[in-house]
Order: sequence, then structure tokens, then C-alpha cells
Amino acid sequence: MRVVLITGHDGRSPRKVDFHFWADILVKRGHDVSIITAGFSRLTAFKKNPRKFLPPYNEWVEISDHLKTFTWCAPIHPCVDAGPLNILLNPIFATYPLFFPEVALSEIHDADLFIIECGPPILLVPVLANACPDAKFIYSVSDRMITVGGHPLIIESEEEIVPLFDSIRVPSELMIRDYPKNAPVHYIAPAVTKDKIDAHAPSPYDKPKNAICIGDMLFNSAAVEKIADSAPDWTIHLFGKGAKVHNAKPNIVTHGEVGFDVLIPYLKHADIGIAPYNYLPASEYLCQSSLKMLLYKYCHLPIIAPDFVSKNQPHIFTFDHKNPQSAASAFKKAIAFDRNEIDVSDINTWETMLDKMLATVDIKS
Repeated sequence: MRVVLITGHDGRSPRKVDFHFWADILVKRGHDVSIITAGFSRLTAFKKNPRKFLPPYNEWVEISDHLKTFTWCAPIHPCVDAGPLNILLNPIFATYPLFFPEVALSEIHDADLFIIECGPPILLVPVLANACPDAKFIYSVSDRMITVGGHPLIIESEEEIVPLFDSIRVPSELMIRDYPKNAPVHYIAPAVTKDKIDAHAPSPYDKPKNAICIGDMLFNSAAVEKIADSAPDWTIHLFGKGAKVHNAKPNIVTHGEVGFDVLIPYLKHADIGIAPYNYLPASEYLCQSSLKMLLYKYCHLPIIAPDFVSKNQPHIFTFDHKNPQSAASAFKKAIAFDRNEIDVSDINTWETMLDKMLATVDIKS
């Protein structure tokens, strides 16, 4: 089977996301896999905290006998939300798919399956569907674009592009209602790398009572600070490029962005997980889609999270998202919780997640 994965992440990045794991699994099963990076252009440098992409650009790089990558650097792509000026800029950004290189398209003309990430990659679907009419298309949605600040053109275009997909995978049951009733939408929960987490790793902590916070999406500094103030005998470890508090505390340690292998021991040996999301409209889906909360659960950590992402799970202790001070009370409750009560039997591996996705288009791999 010839599989093409189109994502906003660099196919050669050491920082692994779902598409990297799926590629590795498919290659091990004997399939030919191509990863195309989209959502990268000369405008990327003007974004705040832009992703970094490895050269060479606009040419195929062979990683192994069955895996190759293509990092597409376009002249432009929809990444700058200019507010009122969008009425002028959107027609220009809408030309983005027209720049897709022939050297990329000719290489994947015989693809059997496309798995497309949400964001700029979906704008390529009409071009790909026309070039590969017999291929099946899976739309793997990770977030609501409106919640993570997706460009208005992408949000507007999604409704037109959705009918071209044979299957739409969403990471939360709450997101099923985002699509028409007759759309082929399937809730498939995210996965964790169980084998790496299960492997032996010594504790990196030099003292007991450690809480961990990974990632910086919608980071609520005030809630973290209130927890630190309320529990001076605990150490709070922050991981993520933007995971920083506004007011330094002696018991808050900022580690910055680290690789997953470095993070694992901190996760395994932590006592509590913190998911301090700020509220944004339509962000309730994070109760099921949040990878950090899934990792906490798999490591049997009680979780501190805002009330809008709880979904009535007993190991999640919530605070009022309008009142950061209430995070301190939630933290005290989490301290007393019996971690052995956390059931992790329903958590997917990357293999089971991929197989569930493929089954939605009647593919057995």
C-alpha cells in the first residue's frame, strides 16, 4: 500500500507527533510511506515562535527504503490573520495549493491512502483528490481551529473540503457535532507511547512531592502560581516552550522544551499532573483530546484541570477557570487521592489508534 501523510510537522523532526509514529508503524508493516510537510512558506519567519523545518526544502529526502519526506516551502501560506485586511489577503492566500510542486505531486500520483492533518494541509485536498481519484482520504483532526487560532481562511474552507474525505477522525466525542450529520465522523481517542513509558527509568527528582505540567497550550500562569503558593513543600516542574509563570516562585522549576525521552522519567515519577488551561470558546473538547492529560492518566497521576475539561472523571480535580485561586483547593484534594484507582485499560497505543483509523475506510494493515 502506498500511503501519504500530510502534516504541519517536519517529517524528520526529532520531536515526534502522531504522524511520525504512524509512519514508523506503516513502514514496519511493509508499506511505502511519504511524509509531506505543509503549512510552511517564506511568511513562516514572521510568525510568533515559528516552527523550525530542516533543509533541504522542496525536494524528496529518502529516510529508508520505504520512507521518504518532502518539506514544502511555498512562497506564501495562510498564516497571518490580518483582521479587516483578510478580505484583501484571503484571495491571495487561497492560491496556496496552486504552488504545490509538480515534483511532489508526480511522486505520489499512485497513492492508495492519504492521511491529512488539520490546518493548512487540508487546503491541498482538492488538488490531491483530482490527481488521485482512486485514493482514500482520512482527515485526522487534532484540535478545533477556532480554539488554537487557525487562520480564518482555513476555518472557512474546511466546510467545503470535508465532503472530499472518506473518513474524519476526531479526538473527542464533543467534536462530532462540528460536522454535518451525514459526515463520516469517528471518535478515536489519542494514543500514548506505552512501551517507552513502561521501560525502566530512574527518578530525576532529588526530593519527594513533585507535580508536573507539560505543554504550553492555553497556559494559565495564575493557576500554577496559586498552586505553588498553597503548597510550598511541593515542587512544580514546568515543561514547554511557553510554559512560564509571570511571577517566579522558589518551588517552580522551568525546564523549557525537552525531548520526549527526557520527559518520560519526570512523568513516571511525578505525583500529580497539572493541566492549567485558560478558557477559550469551544475548548471543552480538551477533556478527551488533551495528550498531556492522557499521559498523566497513563502514569496514574491525579490531575488538576479547569472545570470545563473534567468530563466527570474521578481522578480529575477541577478549579473554577474564572477563579485561579480555586486551583489551590483542587490541588489539596488531588494530594489525598488514591492513584491506584485510576484505570488505564482503555488507553490506545499508536498501533491500535492507527488500526481504528484504517478500519473506518475498510483497510486492514
